[in-house]
Amino acid sequence: MKKILLTLTCLTLLLPMAVLFVTSFTPTAAYPDLLPRSFTLRYWESILVRNALFMASLRNSILIGIFNGVLSSLIGMMTARALVSHNWPGKKWIHHLSALPLFIPAMTLFMSVHLILLRLHIVNALLGVILAHTLVTIPYTTNIFVAFFQGIPAELEHAARTLGCSKRDCFRKILLPLLLPGLWLAFAMGFLISFSEYFSTFLIGGGRVITLAGLMYPFISNYDANHGAVLGVLFIAVNFLVFFLAERMTKKRLKTIHYLFGSF
Repeated sequence: MKKILLTLTCLTLLLPMAVLFVTSFTPTAAYPDLLPRSFTLRYWESILVRNALFMASLRNSILIGIFNGVLSSLIGMMTARALVSHNWPGKKWIHHLSALPLFIPAMTLFMSVHLILLRLHIVNALLGVILAHTLVTIPYTTNIFVAFFQGIPAELEHAARTLGCSKRDCFRKILLPLLLPGLWLAFAMGFLISFSEYFSTFLIGGGRVITLAGLMYPFISNYDANHGAVLGVLFIAVNFLVFFLAERMTKKRLKTIHYLFGSF
């Protein structure tokens, strides 16, 4: 039964991707044909070679994703450290409020953010888009690091401090290596969320910051399935690559953590 469910799940996930991949190489079948009669590379050539916005959109998507992943990971790590390692009034409320952006409708949230960024004069620029993406990513990265900080025995840090290790060396040589799996996960989460954002990028970027998701939307909305499929394949490929690298690095570091925690 489990194998059947696993097979059905794989087919459910892979079949639409296969259709998308085939659509990027085949003209739309004319009625009454059910299957296309030929294959062509002209849709790929049209996007990769002739579309002047493709490289700019891909570059913007990667840059925004990287900066958002780094910034949201750093903020999430510092917030989780304060929530787990210190006791102060209102800590639980701050933890709950950190997830507030997830419960506010996207249009309401980003319209408010847009007004604030207008006053700061950082709209229609990469910086404003990165800050908007970071706002919706921080709840995810914070909870990732909260789980990792809670999984690290406090005795490790206490023992290091007792043996004369400074706060800086304790974090750099003990905590940071143990947090690396969380860093990879948080960075991947920030990158993937940013890479797939459309509405916030369009609103805060003002149409000047074009990303791959923004480039793909007009083709889909205009029922241009072939060019949309090309961009969809590229979009999925980048997401799979980031997810694969993050999973690989996370598993590698988790083996080290399991070895170190074996005696606790």
